[in-house]
Amino acid sequence: MKRAALLLLSFFGPSLLHGATDLVFPWVTHNAQFRAKIVVNNLNAAPVTVLLRAVRADAADPAGAEQSVSWTLEPLEQRVSAAGDVFSDLAEGAGFSVFLSSSADNIDGAFVVSGTKADGLGDSPAQGNVVPVSEAGSLVLFNFLPTERDSEAASAAVLVNVGSRPAEVQFYAYQNGQRILSEQPVTVPAGRPFAVLTETLFPELSGDLYLVAATDQPLVGLAFLFNEAREPSMANARVIASLPDPDAPAGDPLTAGVSQFFIDQEIAGTMVSRRVTLVAPPVLEANPSYPVVFAFHGAGGSGDAFANNQHLNGLINSGAFVGVYPDGHADNGGNGGFWNLGTEPTSADDVAFVDAIVAKLGTIQGLDGSRRYALGISNGAGMVNLLGKSTAHFRAIAPLYSQQTVATGALEAPALVSVFQLNGDNDTLIPLNGGPSPVGEFMSAADSAQNWADAAACDSPPEEAVQTWGNATLDAFTYGGCRENHEVVYFVARNIGHSGFQNGEANSRMFAEIWAFFQSH
Repeated sequence: MKRAALLLLSFFGPSLLHGATDLVFPWVTHNAQFRAKIVVNNLNAAPVTVLLRAVRADAADPAGAEQSVSWTLEPLEQRVSAAGDVFSDLAEGAGFSVFLSSSADNIDGAFVVSGTKADGLGDSPAQGNVVPVSEAGSLVLFNFLPTERDSEAASAAVLVNVGSRPAEVQFYAYQNGQRILSEQPVTVPAGRPFAVLTETLFPELSGDLYLVAATDQPLVGLAFLFNEAREPSMANARVIASLPDPDAPAGDPLTAGVSQFFIDQEIAGTMVSRRVTLVAPPVLEANPSYPVVFAFHGAGGSGDAFANNQHLNGLINSGAFVGVYPDGHADNGGNGGFWNLGTEPTSADDVAFVDAIVAKLGTIQGLDGSRRYALGISNGAGMVNLLGKSTAHFRAIAPLYSQQTVATGALEAPALVSVFQLNGDNDTLIPLNGGPSPVGEFMSAADSAQNWADAAACDSPPEEAVQTWGNATLDAFTYGGCRENHEVVYFVARNIGHSGFQNGEANSRMFAEIWAFFQSH
């Protein structure tokens, strides 16, 4: 096995622990023992331009840390090139990830890694597909990473941090019904890959196992297997909803109708039990897998009260989704709760609270953790904006009657998110044009929407339209050409203040539009 490990150092390089894009080639090699080809397919009937950026794990790699090149592909063209030819500034050495970005849709690709045979007679290729950044996640499963001590076979895990912050990654191995924690977490810098032999992570283990990498940043993963002739095979890792726990029950059954659970959280030195109300359809499907919609109440409200919203309940009762209604917190112990955006009378870490709710939902059967959305009203909208900029929990969000605060707008979202934003032009608490208010300092509503559109790299000015919801008139702005088919829509409701629509038909239409938007993302 020592010889196999030495051979694989040429694959991963001498150190194993060392902008937004559309697609990721997780691991490409260029050295004497492992070669790679990059494949890009233009599925369009028009020319496209793509930017390819190669990035090594070590920003100070003496063989070269990164290089960018631009390709223009003709209609329906397939471009196949050796990695060493594409990135000629990167000398032979450790492997690297390649990020592909383009303003065009319908671009796909693959990569082929070959291990040069020891007898010099040809090579053995293995093919992998590119991974959309939208498929990244904070829990990544490697289904088969054996470590065999009595042979030269080996396995390895590759992670690419596609988030905006360094990822502190904890690895868990699962073998013989047991979960084993790696000795220490690994830091993967933002926008860079990490590759490691399974035996390096878990030197005490031997035999077949599977592996989970856990962090708070979005990751893409790739598994490698090598036989005794150091010929590679590859498989993409999968994003999962919750960390497998050998001591946990199989999962709590989903309860029809209204139920509640509590999350214990330390706030200002005191342990507080925070309530979460769950509303499911009154009659459950035989094998349910419902989308999940979080709903965050306004200042001084409660999740229990928000769970009585007739418009949301109509959608839930139709079997559309399961609603999750958390309670905010007030430091004075009052009945009304708040979401902590900086000026509210609460010391709670509400992002951590939502993290805990998401983990709890992962233990409930019948919920689809890959289809998770959030809406919020007023202070709850501010919370939804903060979550969209601080976590990768939600595919789409709908902040209602509040744009981003200046502080939230300055954050970089760890993952792509689609946004449905609605403001009233007569809002005197959170003015449409932004600025200081009694509840914080806000961006203008238009700048907030533009900030979301910039984060999604939407490549065209918003299309403008006028819509009528009941007796309400709205100006609608839709940003298109966003990465990975994401979308940002922004509505200004004419003659509407902070209390929102007073017309039932307008309110019903608003929630129906939100759900249709969520369904499309």
